[in-house]
Amino acid sequence: MSNPWRETQGYSFHSICLRVKDIEESTMFYQEVFGMDLVREADLGRFRKVWMRFPTNKDTDMFGHAHSLIELVQESGTEFDPHYHVQARGGGFQHICFSVPDIYAARHRFERLGVHWEDLGFSHSTLILVYDPDGYPIQIMSQSFDLHASLQDVCRQIVIDGVEQANMDIRRHGDRDTREEAGLTVQGHTPCSPATPASGAALATTPAKSPATDSLSEPPTAPL
Repeated sequence: MSNPWRETQGYSFHSICLRVKDIEESTMFYQEVFGMDLVREADLGRFRKVWMRFPTNKDTDMFGHAHSLIELVQESGTEFDPHYHVQARGGGFQHICFSVPDIYAARHRFERLGVHWEDLGFSHSTLILVYDPDGYPIQIMSQSFDLHASLQDVCRQIVIDGVEQANMDIRRHGDRDTREEAGLTVQGHTPCSPATPASGAALATTPAKSPATDSLSEPPTAPL
């Protein structure tokens, strides 16, 4: 018989994630009103994040071993929206996060219990997602999770996605010169070869010069 208390030794509450309108204002609120410390922060372009917690004597550089954090997330531009409010938009709560000592053992346990999990796409599946019966998302994070490396992966993917989208836009809308500058194939012409007429197009020919009008032309040779 399954023993959840024994099988979950080492699991701990890691964080809860909240969407905010102005991350600077919210950070100051939790610092000044509750005395929380700023643990980490990240700027991902469209989103900014900070992680905060109450002061503790236990200091560790391992993000996965931290506990009782509040993660604040702001989408770019919301600080200028006078009508933004999480209760009006219904997007205030984002997820709860639990940290586990062995992410692979946790995955196998979820499968055995019939709990569906989703890989969030980080290296070695160190961050997965499950849902409770009401649909609340719960992140399951390995205690060896490397936040810095994972944020680098996210930023790298943002750049890759941006380049791919730009190439798609050029293919769809770009003119001939723009496509050639981007190294993309243009109909009837590739960057590595000279331009050739499109298939089926007639080749332009230069009319032969008449011997009568060309003083340098050789006289016609009599047939043998």
